Amino acid sequence: MSAADATVADEPKQPPWRIDSLAGSVVILLSLTVAQRLIGFLRGVLFCRWLDVEQLGQWDLTFGFLMMAAPVALLGLPGSFGRYVEYFRQRDQLKMFLRRMGASSALLALGAMSIAVFAQRWFSQLIFGGDEFGGLVVLSALTLGAWIAHNVLCALFNALRMTRIVSAMQFFNSLAFALVGLTLLLSWRATAASVIAAFGAASLLSAAYGAVRLRGVWRNLPDEAAGEPQSQFWRKLAPFAVWIWITNWLANLFGLTDRYMLVHHSGLPEIEALALVGQYHSARIMPLLFLGVAEMLAALITPHLSHDWEAGRRETVVRRLNLLLKGFTFATAASALAVLFISPWLFGVALEGRYAGGLAVLPWTLASCTWGALAIVAANYLWCAEKPRLATVAMFVALVINIALNLWLLPRYGLLGAALATASANACLLLATYAAAALVGLRPDRGVWLLTLLPLALGLGTLGAFAVIALVALLAAVTPLLLSREEKQQALAMAYRGLFHVPFLDRLVSKLGCYMNLQKLIPRKRRPPLQLPADRGPLRIMFVITCMPVGGAETLLVNLIRRLDRSHYLPELCCLKYFGPLGETLAQEIPAFAGLLSGKYDLRVLPRLTRLLRERRIDAVITVGTGGDKMFWGRLAAWRAGVPVIASALHSTGLPDHVEWLNRQLEPLTDAFIAVAGPHAEYLAECEGCPAAKVQIIPNGVDVERFRPLEPDAALRAELGLPA
Repeated sequence: MSAADATVADEPKQPPWRIDSLAGSVVILLSLTVAQRLIGFLRGVLFCRWLDVEQLGQWDLTFGFLMMAAPVALLGLPGSFGRYVEYFRQRDQLKMFLRRMGASSALLALGAMSIAVFAQRWFSQLIFGGDEFGGLVVLSALTLGAWIAHNVLCALFNALRMTRIVSAMQFFNSLAFALVGLTLLLSWRATAASVIAAFGAASLLSAAYGAVRLRGVWRNLPDEAAGEPQSQFWRKLAPFAVWIWITNWLANLFGLTDRYMLVHHSGLPEIEALALVGQYHSARIMPLLFLGVAEMLAALITPHLSHDWEAGRRETVVRRLNLLLKGFTFATAASALAVLFISPWLFGVALEGRYAGGLAVLPWTLASCTWGALAIVAANYLWCAEKPRLATVAMFVALVINIALNLWLLPRYGLLGAALATASANACLLLATYAAAALVGLRPDRGVWLLTLLPLALGLGTLGAFAVIALVALLAAVTPLLLSREEKQQALAMAYRGLFHVPFLDRLVSKLGCYMNLQKLIPRKRRPPLQLPADRGPLRIMFVITCMPVGGAETLLVNLIRRLDRSHYLPELCCLKYFGPLGETLAQEIPAFAGLLSGKYDLRVLPRLTRLLRERRIDAVITVGTGGDKMFWGRLAAWRAGVPVIASALHSTGLPDHVEWLNRQLEPLTDAFIAVAGPHAEYLAECEGCPAAKVQIIPNGVDVERFRPLEPDAALRAELGLPA
């Protein structure tokens, strides 16, 4: 790493626009995804009801072609945004990056559209298995241009960590697609052409919205520094982008394999093969939502993981990704179970009983998409490590397995064979991705490997899957088999920050009167300003702790108190329960108090401690230790007593102690949270719910005078026969 790179890693610049935190991004994603996917689900059901099964098959194949053609046409350039936008922004070269990427993407999109139009007969045979679908190919080419614009802008805003805009674009696209599509089906004709045209119109509208928002970002960008020459610029990006391109091509070909095999290798006539694709489409309406969520989640976490990676926090990337994989596995499996539960109504009532074949293969399409979604999320580590070629190898292996299994199972079992083949191939893809990421440092832990097997439970039916998933949830909650204690605390902290620190959710839940946060119940008592020593003498500081046994934090407190300048500070000690050995030592040197708390549920500690602080005229209270009674009662009593300054000194990183939910509610009363080192400060902000602006660092130290070598003892050396 060069000196310039080291400087960037040590002191990352903050962007001039508002970025969303990872926890907030996930909450925004999930919030709008619920509404967006509900719209998509209703739209898909109506398409299944109003289109003939052959027309539904045509739309399914067209959609698959668009999903494959867009990233292939762009040569993987948008896939590099998440990795390199932060790199160029830190060097004030983002405008240069955006100009070059925008021009390249536009030229590639026009080229792809032109090729599709001029070679429409070949594409008609490739996509639909016949030469008579040239009109659909031309319409698909026009739609491809709009879809490319939408994808490029979404990838860019994700890389800029502006999740709100991405979510708004995705939601607007889904809503417009539903409205325009249903309008065309009712007023024009009930064919695949109406659906394709509606998808193109929706993509164009959402891209226009994104372009307007991009203008605002462009105006806020600083003047660019000297940019890299074109040759050097493309030498850096091209290898990464090419591997992304190959991986995307293989991934989309992998996703189309089962349907193309049904069209070209099922041995059925063209109309019957398209009808079989339509049956398969009905079984993938809900499972495809999992892949959509995974793609959005992967796109939004890549910039956050890349930011940590560029800052040299590789272990943070590993921990975050392991936790995300576990949470996403369980959430997706539970969602799949819910789909199984409603499937009789979905296929019998909503789809009017027309898709019995789709219902039969539903458990395996759910399992298949769950494994595929996890592979998408896991591949983020390979992007951060700039090893996309390993993802390509994993995808190629899975593609070969998918083709081979389809060739074997499709003639024997028909549609069920295609579903089983694709599910098995997706499982192999996930395992290969884990193995590839492990080669460059991911180290999937035991919980990740065990949860990989969870989608198999879907093949047991609704009751069997429910029993297995409930057992897994119980094991995760009460044992460290799947989640460590630190991971449970981190998950709770992320959920807490995501729920209570996303502004629009905060306002929404508050209006509904459901914001059950005790911070809102704490009145803002005006505390007197702190007077300086020149005005009122030395400041009285009360250190509040449970007790003082011989320990690291307690020894540190003893050394700190002994070295405070008594002309400025008068330290006092309050041990809520009993002194302990070190407390008894300090009690001989400074005012010390004990015995205020007789047990865990002794509420009388609050008036006792409040009275003590008032009587001693304390100017600052510092609670010592992470969480527990001293942190809760100490700050609450200091607030009641009107103490001007309230702080908490924390010494743990989750083991054995952590900041409990009740203690987090007292954050508004606290002026500072004291960390002992830089990484510890980051941990308090990320995992313990301490606002970063309130975290102060006072590094731990060692009294080097105590460990200074002694002068040689001449008598001892003579006794040992050593020369003087």
